[in-house]
Amino acid sequence: MKTTEAQLAELDAAWERSRGGQTPLGSELGRNRHENWVRFHSLPESKRYAESEEEHAEILNRHYTVLRELASQNEFWVISARWTDGPDLGPDNPLRHRLHPSGRHWRTVRCESDEEATFWQLHASLEPAEPQRFEGLLRAVADYELVEVILADRELGWLYHPYDGGADVYARDVAQRDRLRDEHAAWLSKHPLGF
Repeated sequence: MKTTEAQLAELDAAWERSRGGQTPLGSELGRNRHENWVRFHSLPESKRYAESEEEHAEILNRHYTVLRELASQNEFWVISARWTDGPDLGPDNPLRHRLHPSGRHWRTVRCESDEEATFWQLHASLEPAEPQRFEGLLRAVADYELVEVILADRELGWLYHPYDGGADVYARDVAQRDRLRDEHAAWLSKHPLGF
């Protein structure tokens, strides 16, 4: 399924409408957690990294389960990122390209740090709402080989940001968040703030 320029423009408009100028990076979304946010850990006892195929299977099962419960449409956005030294696209990250080959360049985001600026090249595609299609992408995120991946419904009513150790979910509303949280209470952090 080839994502068109018109669809990327639709994504731009949806992002501005629903996210109010927020930077479209998963790590930046967490800076402004809101009432619809919930975090799930990937492994029992909040273990961060898999050490066996059984643990990798558990991580993928948790991602697939939540994504299936979120997906109410036939397709969703997949956004993957790579960093560059400057604003130019430069060569693609081979792993990102292999795991998300349908992603088209959507935006360049500049992030300031104490030392220097970092540029993130964001690639997006509309994909069938079949989480298993992204096994490689989700596994690479879980193994900290890729970062800054976001999956979302077409209108960006919900966002799913997997990271090495779990996933941050920005549900459509508090009711959806509560359903997910209650259904998967065993996957929640024991930290009082849910981190």
